[in-house]
Amino acid sequence: MKFRPYDILVKKTSDRDIIMFKLKSSDTIKHLKAMIQCVEGVPVERQTLVYNGKVLDRDNETLAACNVESWSTVHAIFCSEKINPKVDGVSIHVKVPGWGPVLVDIKPWFTGREIKAVTESVVGFGLDDFVVSHGEEFVEDCTRISECNLNKNLCFTLLPVGNRFPIIARGCGWEELISVSELDTVRDLKEIAGKFAEVQLDKLWLFHGGHMVYLDDDEKTLGFYHVNKRSTIWVFGSSSKLSIKMPQVGETIALSIYKVSSIMDIKQYICEKMGIPCTSQKLFYKGQLLDEAECLKTYNMERNCVVYAVFRCGDQAEEV
Repeated sequence: MKFRPYDILVKKTSDRDIIMFKLKSSDTIKHLKAMIQCVEGVPVERQTLVYNGKVLDRDNETLAACNVESWSTVHAIFCSEKINPKVDGVSIHVKVPGWGPVLVDIKPWFTGREIKAVTESVVGFGLDDFVVSHGEEFVEDCTRISECNLNKNLCFTLLPVGNRFPIIARGCGWEELISVSELDTVRDLKEIAGKFAEVQLDKLWLFHGGHMVYLDDDEKTLGFYHVNKRSTIWVFGSSSKLSIKMPQVGETIALSIYKVSSIMDIKQYICEKMGIPCTSQKLFYKGQLLDEAECLKTYNMERNCVVYAVFRCGDQAEEV
């Protein structure tokens, strides 16, 4: 069986230099690592190679078995002696502007720089001018992933560096970290937020911060409304309503979704309207009992959702 000659480009994460190696498709990952060691002096066991978003962990597999083709670019990540490069990793989603979410493999000891390198191996263009964000926090190039709370959020976002900055857009059942500038208009922001809210622009209202300042002029800039880094923009639509059905009393009440953010808020609204104490209420959404300590986002409540309320008399629930 004949194996084709390969020209493999190895891009180092440490200094972004590119080295070309001549191999065969039958050569193993370990053989490639040995060649890198000869040039860079980094022991094989301290190397992690990444191709097309995947960590090449199986040293005895051939380049052909890993689908590494000639003139492919393999990213080389070097770790210190204090780190075990073989530790199990996880798969995460990285949102790339203009590209969409990308699924990549990472190791807990990877840094923000390595996340960009692994993502770059998929999208094929440089990401040096981007910053990695996780939730509401930035992951610096030297910050390790192990310092992030991956148990709750396995999604990262790449944001362009420059005069743009991240803000939080929050609606009914969703929250997104998006990149804007002070020169963007309210209409520009509506066009982005409208895609997440699934509401037409003329039926969309934006409010800024804890004081809920209404962004009432589509032509004014975000700078005019003092929108800055880490601002929170609340996104509401005219059809964003929450219906509360109460079978025991044969009534349904509705409220604008932006007036509530937690399950307790809904209970308090029922108490105000119906005079039924919060402690005597049980709320259900899609058959699931709702915890009053949780927020709407926990249960993925969407626009025009319906919540069922069941009331108790004393310690016994009435039959519905």
